[in-house]
Amino acid sequence: MRPAISPLRPLGLLLVLAACAAGPDPRFEALSDHARAQYARYRHLLTERQRLHYLSLPDDRARDAFLRDLGIDARLAAMPPRIREAIWARQVVAGMTPEQVLLAWGPPDTVVREAGLGKPRIWVYPGRGHIRFVDGRVVEVRSRGGTP
Repeated sequence: MRPAISPLRPLGLLLVLAACAAGPDPRFEALSDHARAQYARYRHLLTERQRLHYLSLPDDRARDAFLRDLGIDARLAAMPPRIREAIWARQVVAGMTPEQVLLAWGPPDTVVREAGLGKPRIWVYPGRGHIRFVDGRVVEVRSRGGTP
C-alpha cells in the first residue's frame, strides 16, 4: 500500500519552482564587487537569517561591520590551521568538534545516537554522507559513495 501524498506537497514544489524561475535576488545583484566576493566567502558560515540581513544592509561599511561583529574570523583564527582550512574548503576532517562541522557543512538533517561506551553520535546529511562523533570529536566521515 502506497502512503498518501499530502495535498500540500505539490503546492510546496510549485512554490520552489516559482522561486527558482524568479531569477537572482535583486539584493544580491545590487552588491558591489567587494560585497559579492565577501558574500561568496562567508555565505556557508551564515544562517539563512544572517544571509538575508547581510543582503539588506545599506552599504559595504555596514556589511563589513556586521561580519566583524559576528566574530567568525576570530573564532576561526583560534582553531588549528588544519581545521580552519577544512572549514573554508567546506570539508569535514577527523578531530573536528560539532561546532566546527556546523561551520563546514551546516546542520545535519538527522542526528542518530548510539548506545554504548563513548556514546557515539552520527550526523546524517542526505546526498552527502554521514559523520560519526565519539566524545565530541569526528572519528569518521563517510561520503555517500564511501570514505572520502
